[in-house]
Amino acid sequence: MIPSSVLDQFGITESGKPLAGGQSTSMCYGDIVVKPVDDQSGHIFSAEIFEQLSPNGYRISRPIRSKSGQIVVEGYAATRYEPGEHDFSRAKDILDVSEKLHRDLKQFDVARIPAFENPWAYAHKVLWNGKQLPSNWHPDTLIFIRSLLVQLKPVDFPHQLVHADLGGNVLFHGTLLPLVIDFSPTVAPVEYAQAIIVCDGIAWNGWSLDTLDLLQPFDRHQEIIKYAILFRVLTVAFFDGQNIDRVMGEWNGYEKIWKLI
Repeated sequence: MIPSSVLDQFGITESGKPLAGGQSTSMCYGDIVVKPVDDQSGHIFSAEIFEQLSPNGYRISRPIRSKSGQIVVEGYAATRYEPGEHDFSRAKDILDVSEKLHRDLKQFDVARIPAFENPWAYAHKVLWNGKQLPSNWHPDTLIFIRSLLVQLKPVDFPHQLVHADLGGNVLFHGTLLPLVIDFSPTVAPVEYAQAIIVCDGIAWNGWSLDTLDLLQPFDRHQEIIKYAILFRVLTVAFFDGQNIDRVMGEWNGYEKIWKLI
């Protein structure tokens, strides 16, 4: 139950209902969505980016500040409700939204990004900042991930602010532009963000291996596809590096892509 003091700060007087999707922790009150926030500094950064963003060719869920001007109140944040539904069959359209969003994100200074402390951020840091693997992981986890890391070759794509988990955060509507919900910021190549979308779709949403052809020119994307796959495997390891079965379960979804390229 969301505290009444939080609802009052966001000017909410309507009764709420659970909002489907995501982690099933969001509540919708009329045209306002309220959800709990785990990483307050990270959410504030993301919300401030979405406040400044001028979307062209897509919609975003705008953050709502409290009566006192706060983005997060007692661990909760609010955004404007925008209609839309997932449609994971629209791979090309999701990538098109990604291209438009990243064109608009290019303007932001990457030096402003806070040092996020979560499994996703740690995985990015291994790939792009040389972060060392934890020594307390299961020996088999370390051996396996190191065997993949040594296969990576340097890539020369430019880095910028990117959304590193866009595939599951685009909603579609019959008459409105596509909607981007949430924001998982990191500094990396746009091609990396695109590859994550495609690899996730193949691993978990039933996309065919031919979907890789949407990453053009394909020969320039082959190496960064490996980075995208390793991001997902590393993230699971940072959640539970002692659980080699969980790590391998994640790898099993992406293995066919790795073998193909």
